[in-house]
This record gives sequence, structure tokens and C-alpha cells, in this order.
Amino acid sequence: MSRKENHLLTEKIIKELKKHPEGTFVSEIARDLGLSKSTISYILNTRLKEKIHEVKASKGRLFRVIRLK
Repeated sequence: MSRKENHLLTEKIIKELKKHPEGTFVSEIARDLGLSKSTISYILNTRLKEKIHEVKASKGRLFRVIRLK
């Protein structure tokens, strides 16, 4: 994947997060963008780490709710 493609993908994820100011699941972002959850998680954890806030879902669940800071 080229740098331009990486930048465009990052921008798409930011746009998707802006649609959900209360937060959304990584799986929903992946579904809406037609990408894998691991790809979305990688970008969130590397390129967007400083721009997002992770809200813990209820106890014992494996879901991450993500929103922009």
C-alpha cells in the first residue's frame, strides 16, 4: 500500500469517526469501509493513536468503542 493510499485510508477512518461523535465499534468502521477489523485497528493504533479516545464497553466484552478526542 502506498503512502498516498495510507493517507486516504486514514482520512476515510477520520470521516467515519466524525459521523459517530458518541463513538462506534471498530467492526462497524470496518464494515462501512469494506476493510478488515485488523486493518482498522492497525491504523487506529499507529496513525490515529493521539486523535482517538477508547471507551471501554461493558465488562467482559471484547469490543472497543472508539471516538475522536
